[in-house]
Amino acid sequence: MMKSVLIALLLFGAQFSTAQSSDRGNVHVHFGTVFVYSTYSVGYESFDLLKNTNKHQLRPFLRVGGWSASIINVNKGSIGTAGMSYLFGGENHFLELSSAFVAHFDRGLKGQAITFIGGLYRPYLGYRYQPSGKKMIFKIGAGWREVVQVGFGYRL
Repeated sequence: MMKSVLIALLLFGAQFSTAQSSDRGNVHVHFGTVFVYSTYSVGYESFDLLKNTNKHQLRPFLRVGGWSASIINVNKGSIGTAGMSYLFGGENHFLELSSAFVAHFDRGLKGQAITFIGGLYRPYLGYRYQPSGKKMIFKIGAGWREVVQVGFGYRL
């Protein structure tokens, strides 16, 4: 498992060395909730891999953050996410479809180590407002686990 994560991160990082475009990607914060389960994360979304297309964009992303679940007791932990977003639309408005793998880690209690507790596939469907020539990005949508999801980003 650890080998495959390292290989994926190396391949993800290697694509940045081939960037010839002024699009350097964006940084963003992301929040999701279904009331008893919530997540928050910060991340980086790379430049568009489908350069020179007007309506289509393909952007890999990485995020790190945390989660909390409170059904009977409050439990908290951390998450790591790697995924791909496909954007379809015009100059400012996009339909966003993304797919991600999210690894969940449980926070150690009373000096215990942080432990891996599971990985989930996470689809997402949403709307992205990304005005051309401006730095700010806003997105809202729905996905599996966190039904309501909101994100804010800043272009680099």
